[in-house]
Amino acid sequence: MRRPLFAYGTLIDPTLMRQLLGRLPEGQQAWLDGYRRWPVKGQCYPALIHGGSRKVAGWLYQGLDWRDWAKLDRYEGPEYRRRLVRVVDGEGVE
Repeated sequence: MRRPLFAYGTLIDPTLMRQLLGRLPEGQQAWLDGYRRWPVKGQCYPALIHGGSRKVAGWLYQGLDWRDWAKLDRYEGPEYRRRLVRVVDGEGVE
């Protein structure tokens, strides 16, 4: 089973995704409840902090294969950690 990717930072940029993957995966707007976007000191990208009643807007990409995930992991670097989260898409579907 292929899991979708919830992007909330630089990966919501379609131009960047095309450069990284050689294509733009299908996707739609989505929200992650109970988190907030937080600036990373000395960096140009945000992190997610769990807790509270905030909502983070992002993009939910579908149809990623293992090669896509490998490219995205390399782009994100060693500090990046994938987490399984529940998001709500534009149609209210989790």
